[in-house]
Amino acid sequence: MQPMLYSKPLLVAARGGTGTNNAAQEPPSPLQDLVHKFYTYLNSKDVRRLEKLFDPACVIEDEAYYQPLEGQNVHKFFEKLTEAMGQHAVFAIDEICEGDESSITVMWHLGFLRKPGALVFYVVIV
Repeated sequence: MQPMLYSKPLLVAARGGTGTNNAAQEPPSPLQDLVHKFYTYLNSKDVRRLEKLFDPACVIEDEAYYQPLEGQNVHKFFEKLTEAMGQHAVFAIDEICEGDESSITVMWHLGFLRKPGALVFYVVIV
């Protein structure tokens, strides 16, 4: 049995992807900054900057794949993902919860820009 991981909300977003940050209570952590960089680079389709966030020994385990993604396959995955997203699909952060200094959970939804720079409207992918 795995130990229970407890986390505390750091950011809670309203529908539409605009968040209210609890930064007045606690300063943003390095992990929270990393999450924001990750989604900023992903949404801007900047794979070069995105892959700099990953350790070369990074392994992505996802139930959608038969085997973990490693090495060059991680790079290829994000290239294909950003291509498939097109110009109008974006990830919008709903909530960030942080456990200890090495664990963080992000709840997000996929949104679409009506036109570049426009507000995101809510789409739930379940």
